[in-house]
Formats: sequence, C-alpha cells, structure tokens
Amino acid sequence: MNRTDSTLSKLNAIEILYRRGYHIEVIDRTLDKQIAMERHRAQQDLNDLSHRGPPGS
Repeated sequence: MNRTDSTLSKLNAIEILYRRGYHIEVIDRTLDKQIAMERHRAQQDLNDLSHRGPPGS
C-alpha cells in the first residue's frame, strides 16, 4: 500500500467514526489546520502561476 492509499484509508476510518457520532477535538483542530495550510499553499501556487503569464510569453 502506497502512502496515498494509506492516508486515504485513515481518512476513511475517521469518516466512519464521525458518522457514528465519535468526535475527537484534536482531530478537528488538526484537520482544520491542515486544510487551511493546503488552501494557503494552493493560493500561493495560483498567484505564482498568475504572475508568470501564459506559457511561451
């Protein structure tokens, strides 16, 4: 099992627990922080691409 599959498997397990009403505050905070960091990184990538202009220019 590669790293991506392992991570997806873990996220799936968390989803199942949450759907059954099991919530852990530290996981909520961790996920919120990770999502915010990924959004920030994606925005930076978009900004970098926007400043480069179209390919070949």
